[in-house]
Amino acid sequence: MKKIVSLSIGFFILIVALVFGLYIATRPNAFIPNSIKSQLHFAVFVPMTDNNGISLVKKSVTYITSNEILKYDLVINNVKVTITEQQYPGILIYDHLVGAMNQYAELNSPNGTVALTQPSKNQIGVLTTGSTLIFANAINNLTNEQWQTIFNAFKVQ
Repeated sequence: MKKIVSLSIGFFILIVALVFGLYIATRPNAFIPNSIKSQLHFAVFVPMTDNNGISLVKKSVTYITSNEILKYDLVINNVKVTITEQQYPGILIYDHLVGAMNQYAELNSPNGTVALTQPSKNQIGVLTTGSTLIFANAINNLTNEQWQTIFNAFKVQ
């Protein structure tokens, strides 16, 4: 009986360790390197990639120190989308910004209202949430549903 209990406890500990290791290896925080995270002074949002067609391009993560902008790429349905995040400038008038960018639609996301704009040939999704201003620039046009998928996937890190 003691052997069965010992084996059960050992098996339970092994399962917990595997689940924890899997979580550590796949958590969104691992996407942004610590060398960059330590320089950020705003909430960072990273899309979760749970069976939603989004893949993150890990090698694309950069921090532009002169402008204090975090930049990375994701891919959804074979379309590259460049994400830039920065601290929300206190003097920015959001409505004026998205109006000047030719806003054509608005979406609701868990993090706030997303303005879909098309200032030139590229579509850009714009979200301001708390202290962070996020731009998502698609190299090819996306459907509103694809934009919704991207912005619904963002989780604060």
